[in-house]
Amino acid sequence: GSGSTVCMDPLLAESHGTPMMGITTRIVDVTIGAPKTCLSSIAIYGDELSACTNCRASVPIDGVGCGWCPGACPELGGKCMIANAGGGPRFETCPSVPGKLGWNQCEVPVSSLPFVAGALGGVGLGVIVFAYIFYRWAKRRHGSVVLYARRKRYDFKAIMRRVNLLPPENADYPAFFVLAGVALGLRLGISIAGQIASYEPLCDFTQAFFLDKSSSIEMTLDNCNVKFVPVSEQGSPDNTLLAVKIMMAVAKHPQIVAETSTCGLKATVSISNTKPESIKYLDYFCNIQVLIPQDGFVVPAMKLVAVGDNVTTIDSRPTESTPDFSLAFGPNSFILEGIRMVARLHKVSAKNFRFEVAHGRLTMIDMSVLETAVFESLTADMIVTSPRRSSVQFWQKEANKVCLTAAKGSLYVQDSCRNVCRMRDTEGNIIVDTPAEDGAASARRRAAVYEHSLRRQDHHHHHHTHDHDQDHHSRRKALMPGESQEDSAVSTRVLGANTTVIFGLTVTDPVAGQIDQTPFVCTGDPNIDAEWTCFPYDAVAEALKEPCPAGAAYEFRKDVPQIPGCSDLEFCMVKGSSQCLCKPGCDMRRLDPPGVCNTGGQCCQVICEGYSKADMLPYEDMPRCPQSAEQPWCNGKLDQQIRFLSDFGQISFQVGYCSDTAFGNCSTFGDDAKPVKRVHSYQGAEPKPRVDIAVDLREEDKFVLNEVFHPGGDVRPKQDWFTFSLSGPGTPERTHGDFVWISAARHLIFQPWFMDVVSYGLLSPSKKLAAGNLNPGFCPAWVDYDSPEFLDRLKVMYRVILDTIQQYPAQEKEKIIPVGTMVVFRPVAGPPIWFGVDSVSNQPILGYVVPENYPLLQAMLFFGLGIPLVAGISGVL
Repeated sequence: GSGSTVCMDPLLAESHGTPMMGITTRIVDVTIGAPKTCLSSIAIYGDELSACTNCRASVPIDGVGCGWCPGACPELGGKCMIANAGGGPRFETCPSVPGKLGWNQCEVPVSSLPFVAGALGGVGLGVIVFAYIFYRWAKRRHGSVVLYARRKRYDFKAIMRRVNLLPPENADYPAFFVLAGVALGLRLGISIAGQIASYEPLCDFTQAFFLDKSSSIEMTLDNCNVKFVPVSEQGSPDNTLLAVKIMMAVAKHPQIVAETSTCGLKATVSISNTKPESIKYLDYFCNIQVLIPQDGFVVPAMKLVAVGDNVTTIDSRPTESTPDFSLAFGPNSFILEGIRMVARLHKVSAKNFRFEVAHGRLTMIDMSVLETAVFESLTADMIVTSPRRSSVQFWQKEANKVCLTAAKGSLYVQDSCRNVCRMRDTEGNIIVDTPAEDGAASARRRAAVYEHSLRRQDHHHHHHTHDHDQDHHSRRKALMPGESQEDSAVSTRVLGANTTVIFGLTVTDPVAGQIDQTPFVCTGDPNIDAEWTCFPYDAVAEALKEPCPAGAAYEFRKDVPQIPGCSDLEFCMVKGSSQCLCKPGCDMRRLDPPGVCNTGGQCCQVICEGYSKADMLPYEDMPRCPQSAEQPWCNGKLDQQIRFLSDFGQISFQVGYCSDTAFGNCSTFGDDAKPVKRVHSYQGAEPKPRVDIAVDLREEDKFVLNEVFHPGGDVRPKQDWFTFSLSGPGTPERTHGDFVWISAARHLIFQPWFMDVVSYGLLSPSKKLAAGNLNPGFCPAWVDYDSPEFLDRLKVMYRVILDTIQQYPAQEKEKIIPVGTMVVFRPVAGPPIWFGVDSVSNQPILGYVVPENYPLLQAMLFFGLGIPLVAGISGVL
């Protein structure tokens, strides 16, 4: 750096500082994977013959070699594919193209027509010789070939009848063959119908692409279901994949096009649906499986973009057979973008992660990034957990609905609120000082503006009051033409006395003895007038009509501006300090947020906007230290830099080493793990062990749920089974359970498949589903499903659902669900949970729906099945 401008010109150099000794961090991207195979291409060797020859010459490893496919990747002139030794492609298909060579052919092969013709001629000659010898033998021994064949036929029939494999000679053969044809056709029809009924087009992957040459993948999706699957769950040979493989099942239609380019370093897949809007998603499906190798495989950089008006789903959750399944992008990035997307990701690690989706939902468990993670949405909720210490910036524009969770004593939140002080005039408008003005000139100008505005306001107030008094006088005169307008003519009745001090002025109210009665001032003579004229009496208003002392700047006390802490109505004076000049345009303006004047005359407001900050650590009582050589990671420079931004979507972020199955159970890392207590910060508040939030459904979801659950204004749906699919922070995932309304308890006591079998589907409940988003939701987003806290949350969600279907909207009549029906929580594993209210304590309670509590239903089932069975056995005997 000796030749830099700073070193050449001392005027550009900054002051010298002592170098800081200590630890620093630099990221070096290194990708270690399986050795690249079958790399031969025309771009490397110059022509197809050389590329094909070198591809075929690759030495097989563990029975796996390489083969050349001229019809694949036409833009590259062919592709060298992984192949079984001596066989076809191992993971791909080699398309045949007219006019091109076939699989593993480097040159036009020598014609085999002469050899085939010679072989066929030899075989034909041998058949002729054998036929002549057989003819001579049959004629010599049996007279002729026909007689020999007839005798053998009779012998065959006799043997088959002896073993009862042929009917007797007097059998009706036409009827037999007709019956056999009908039976065979019926059996074939049943088989075909079963195959058609069990056929699932979503699982019929008609297109597959092996991306062994790609370093990045980009997919543009329209209402597609994308699932990341470990190769260990696939059959052979896909269970030995060493690179990403994409399998697609897309509806076949001229206006549904799947465009792919998977031969270069950047693989692209685009699903385009140009059908008319009214039928765009009718008979439409798009199902994509992304097969991911494990055991240290680094996933290429990936970008998924959701387009269209329907939701695209992304899922990478593990299964029971692969609980450790993860997406390890290493030094690569993982990006999710689009309009409508619901993503459920598990154990994702990448250099950078970005989620920029307008609507939908993100649930991300165990995220790890080397540099940054960016989350942005319009209405999509974003629920994320991470085991690594993180520096977070967050901004939820609607109401700061952000929940942060970390270990006790290790969550440090710095909100975005700051005290902003600015000069304002009496109308509340901000005064911008020009640079040429000094402080004194600016103060004089502001005082002049204030005085002019104040005089204008007082003048307007005086004339307004005078006009009001004139109007009131005119009304009284119209009502009572003969009454006196003097105050001494007003008759009053003293009920008590009360003294009030208004801006230094002592006011005595003679009619304030009874609070529950309204005092009136009435005029008239009881001996003459049958009716009196009355109006409410206001002692303060009467006192303000009095004139000011001699020499005051105001004529009447009502003309004096009433400024808290500055006005004196007793002497009709107003303080001229900077703070008093400020208050009419600040303290008294009801600004949002409220303003308070300081001694310098500035209006100060606590403004909360922009990003708040937090440092979050996974262990208890970790200090938030200053930047130093020994601790260079502190104060906004932790391992992960994360930014959340949403207009209306809720944000939940948790840091800790938590269980793979119970995300609310966190502990220290290592073999000797110990439980970690968590604290939570909601809306940027100070962290605490428990956060209470008024959980509720969004207003638009309440409206939809009310319409769907009460068709035509009925008190119940037409179906017997109605599922409430809730989403939002703290709601149970659908893999754990759902809230359902059922028309009868039998639907819970007996499994639906059992009722379907015993009643031939007649008693199977008809079903319907409605979705709803809890906004605001719970904080934290995750608690143990087996904990009492989760049961308390179930009670809250039950109450929210019940209030919505019974009491929404508030202006309509309450719609009580019919007796015998109930709303329960039905977990995937375990008995359903019912809810109620304790008659003694009036507190919500819950219990389990078990068959033992419904003996009558069990007895009815026993007799319903037992009586026909006994009757059938008796009839046989």
